[in-house]
Amino acid sequence: NTSRTSVKRLYRILEKMALDPGVRAGGDATPWDTARMMVVYDSMAKLAVGVEQLRKDHKRGKIKIARVKERFLEPTAGGWSDILINAFFPYDQTKLCKLPFEIQLVHSQMLVIRKEMGGHH
Repeated sequence: NTSRTSVKRLYRILEKMALDPGVRAGGDATPWDTARMMVVYDSMAKLAVGVEQLRKDHKRGKIKIARVKERFLEPTAGGWSDILINAFFPYDQTKLCKLPFEIQLVHSQMLVIRKEMGGHH
């Protein structure tokens, strides 16, 4: 199951980049989630299959995984748990698309918490 999400608006991308503490300290200004998608699973076993597929796609060069946040062992302060992956699509064998995309792999019960209990990631 996937959730429809939109591409971030330019103002919001610039705002996030400007307010990012790492950027202010001279770090990377990559906007990690300009395009994003949430894939919702009804079991952790199926979620693990999704992770494995992304790993295989990375190994085959279909995507280039740049960053992974595993938030099941250490949920956010608001209680949100997921696996968040930032990746790039390759233009060809030598170049990557300059803007990464984000995929959140989420258990369906997290959406219940978000909707009914006010939790947010």
